[in-house]
Amino acid sequence: MEASTSLCVKENTAKDNTDKLLMSRTMKDSYNIKQELTIWDFFKCSLHAYIVSRPVRRLFLFVFIISVLSVILGVLTIDNGFSIFSVIYSFLPVIVLLLFFIVFGILVCFFIYKTKPWLFRNVLYDFTHWGIVRHGEKTDFSKPWRDITRFKETKDFFIFYVGSVDLHVIQKRMFTDEGELKGFRLFLKDKMNM
Repeated sequence: MEASTSLCVKENTAKDNTDKLLMSRTMKDSYNIKQELTIWDFFKCSLHAYIVSRPVRRLFLFVFIISVLSVILGVLTIDNGFSIFSVIYSFLPVIVLLLFFIVFGILVCFFIYKTKPWLFRNVLYDFTHWGIVRHGEKTDFSKPWRDITRFKETKDFFIFYVGSVDLHVIQKRMFTDEGELKGFRLFLKDKMNM
């Protein structure tokens, strides 16, 4: 029993040492990342922020439940029986609300993108041992790691949350290669677990 326990401890220690060696080879001490967000990138990030927002999810859940209840009550009270049109008509509010949010989101993103171009072009993020610094025309920002509440990785972005509302986006396409991206990912995990 003792031999197997010591073998497991040795394997875990060897794995930890391998992970640390990999981190030291791929992870840098700081990262400087230039950002050039397109309107489509901005819309995708905004849509993601909508979707993860609790009030928006609760609103859609409420409208969905009301639509399901409408279908059930409609089927129970109609003498003619069940109709596919009554189901479509009952879910129409959900579809209209979804389309409204998408169109509204596109219009707001377009307006912000056109009226405040300095938010999206010629922006440089510095990630250091201290925290995150954003340099740009009219938009300087700096926060230590302790003020970054969380980060989320999506298929195309890293999204950093400062509080519940303020978010900052780093595009994955701005990294030169997969190795730099992996190093940045390890860097973030190391800094966020401080």
